[in-house]
Amino acid sequence: MPRGLVVALAGLSALWLSQATALESDEYTVKAAFIYNFAKFVEWPEGAFDDTATPIDLCIIGGSGIREKISTIADKRAQGRSFNVHVIAHVHETAFCHIAYFIAESNAEKSAAPAKGKQPEGVLTIGDAPGFVEGGGIIAFVVTNNKVQFRINLDAADRAHLRISSKLLQLAEIYREGR
Repeated sequence: MPRGLVVALAGLSALWLSQATALESDEYTVKAAFIYNFAKFVEWPEGAFDDTATPIDLCIIGGSGIREKISTIADKRAQGRSFNVHVIAHVHETAFCHIAYFIAESNAEKSAAPAKGKQPEGVLTIGDAPGFVEGGGIIAFVVTNNKVQFRINLDAADRAHLRISSKLLQLAEIYREGR
């Protein structure tokens, strides 16, 4: 296994075990760190980026608590790419995004997630609303016993033409539609 992958996996595992317990202090810091690490373990379809220097466009839809925390990601790199962080108002604006994070701080925002089969190709959708992966989102944050965990909908990832590393899948609860 390449040393870089081992180091990245070790970092994600450490994040999973240690930072997940820090939820009481700052849930959004933990979620921002997860999002950054998700970007390391997803392969976007050919043509999703103009070239090898094109940044990852991370879009935030809804909520306000994580915006400041997500801005810290803009200074980091994943897969050799920097991040551009955007705040957008509606799900239909996500076509240019590589990652779209739907923050559900109210009932109205919980319905803002993409409908099953309606997310654009090449967009990693992440949400924190109950039922997000069941509704067609790709990754959902789940908070249990003050720990942030995540579920992955493999069928939604397939529809979006995204490949998720088996290393990330080993840390997730897997959801398959209709099973």
